[in-house]
Order: sequence, then C-alpha cells, then structure tokens
Amino acid sequence: MAPVDEVAHNAVCVAKVVPCPAADVGCEHTCPRGVLSQHTATCTILPLRTILLNQQNMQLQLKETQQQLIQTQQELAQVQQVLQKIYYIPQERQEKERLEREAKERQVESYHLEQEKIKLQKDRKSVV
Repeated sequence: MAPVDEVAHNAVCVAKVVPCPAADVGCEHTCPRGVLSQHTATCTILPLRTILLNQQNMQLQLKETQQQLIQTQQELAQVQQVLQKIYYIPQERQEKERLEREAKERQVESYHLEQEKIKLQKDRKSVV
C-alpha cells in the first residue's frame, strides 16, 4: 500500500473540519468539508463578503493615510520652526539695529543739548 500524502488528503478530505469561506470577515462557523455547502447556502455573512473585504481594505487605507498625515504634520511643524528661525533672525537683527540707531540719536541729541547749555552758560557769563 502506498503512503498517504497527508497534505493532499487534508486538502480534499470531506471529514476535515474547515471554516466558512466568510471566516475572514466574521463568520465563526466551522463544519466538516462534506457539509460546508449546506452552511454556505444559508450563511448570512457570505453574500456580504466582497463588501466587507472592501470595507476592511478601506479601513486599512484610512489608517495608513492617517499615519501619513501625522508624519506630514510633524514634518511641517519642523519646517515651520526652521522658517521661523530664518524669518525672526533678520527681524531681530532689524530690531537691534533700530534700537542702536535710536540710542545713537539720543546720544547726539544729548550732546547737542549739552553744547547748547555750555553756550548759554558762556553767553550769560559774557553778559554779566
């Protein structure tokens, strides 16, 4: 007697307990392969299998898209930080230069006021 190829036998054995073809979308029924056709004739999930698989696929795509969105938002935040630094550095430099100019103008104004004060004091001395 020839040895039995167990893998081949299991693939066609009518007594082997197998799941419903809609098990991947939620049907939990199992039965011997020989009576599976009776179940598939009445299974309420099997006719919806294509729709449910599409829904699962869409949910997976949505999850991937959400992850990509989070990653893109993080990258955008990093770019915005770099741009802020680039933008604010010249702005800070301009503000510093403005404050320095104003300080110099006050010094010049103070110098001129001091010179006028000295001149007025000299004029008073010469009048007296």
